[in-house]
Amino acid sequence: MVEDGKISNGELDKINQLKMNDHKSLQQALSDIYEASWEDQITLRSATTGIKKLDEVTGGFQDGEVTIFAARPTMGKTDVMLHFAKISGWAGFLPLVFSLEMPVKLITSRLMASTGGFNRAKMRGPKRMLN
Repeated sequence: MVEDGKISNGELDKINQLKMNDHKSLQQALSDIYEASWEDQITLRSATTGIKKLDEVTGGFQDGEVTIFAARPTMGKTDVMLHFAKISGWAGFLPLVFSLEMPVKLITSRLMASTGGFNRAKMRGPKRMLN
């Protein structure tokens, strides 16, 4: 029982005694990988990145994978990530975009500018740029 944010010892014992049905020994996992190379491979549908060379190296975005895109500040991570999301969406996939740095409004305006081919500076101050 959980009381005041604490789990009783009996509950911890129950959790510790649970068995996982989806685990394999390392030996079995290695054996499965070795044997799979001799079997006919199922062609998986992958989402393209929109960058041909990158797709050749990675095979695109595969089902069940989590892709983390990291670089130093101001290197264009957000624009590249939005490009990947846009291309994947156009290919019929549902991209999910998470950002810990940018609010939704800014990400949406960047995506609109990228899709429409607009200058983001002009979108920030359209009245100033009209004359």
